[in-house]
Amino acid sequence: MKVCTNCQTSNEEGSKFCNSCGSTFNDICSKCGESIEGMTKFCRHCGTPIGGQAGAPVGVQPVSAQPNQQQHMGQQQVAYSNGNQGKDDFYKTLKWIVIAFAVVILGIVGWYFTSNDSKPVVTKAPEVTTEDTKAKEAEKEKAKAAEAQKLQAQMTKEAQQAAVNRLMEFESVLKSMADDINGGSITSGMATQSFRSSKVQQVTIDSETMNRLDPTSRSAIQDMNNLQKERMNAMFDGLRGYQYRYAEGGKMYDLFYSKLDEFKSARGL
Repeated sequence: MKVCTNCQTSNEEGSKFCNSCGSTFNDICSKCGESIEGMTKFCRHCGTPIGGQAGAPVGVQPVSAQPNQQQHMGQQQVAYSNGNQGKDDFYKTLKWIVIAFAVVILGIVGWYFTSNDSKPVVTKAPEVTTEDTKAKEAEKEKAKAAEAQKLQAQMTKEAQQAAVNRLMEFESVLKSMADDINGGSITSGMATQSFRSSKVQQVTIDSETMNRLDPTSRSAIQDMNNLQKERMNAMFDGLRGYQYRYAEGGKMYDLFYSKLDEFKSARGL
């Protein structure tokens, strides 16, 4: 049986490590580096006491006696720290580069719009010649003349329509006169000169309406109005015993409406 010098646990013969604490049975002398076998208390090569190796238990190589491992771990920590520091420096530098780039872009954009706004827009005035001025004035005068002509035409048509309306009012007076004669309301004894004159005056067109007409229209309206007045006289002549005058009045009636239709058609009334 092998007894561990570290924990005093019994182990099977031929064991290389303690079943309880894991210590090796073949220790290494800390001074000369030779292998130490069994339960010996001194190194058989250099005589160094086995139990006096830096206060470490016999058969156990202390972790503190491994300077290479500690140095390696320290180097790893330093490398990790340096790596993190390098990353921080990189991101800080990148952040400032981005900020500087944004400031430059904003400055360029601001300068562009400011410079465009500050520059006055120069519009070259078109060269105006005497011929152009005359042409424009001629166009204006032409437009004025066309507008005046259009207004005059409208006024002429309104005057013509007003004259026609007056003639149609007279037709109502003539019809009423014919109805009264046929109905006996007006007799031969009433056919005096004064009564006749008053009736003829009722179918005579006024000067104001005539003065608004153009010369051609004035002549045509006057011709039709004369037919109306002659028809009124024919009615009174018939009352006085001249029966043929009624027939003549009928012919003048037909002629009046023929002339009236021609007048309205020619003027678009």
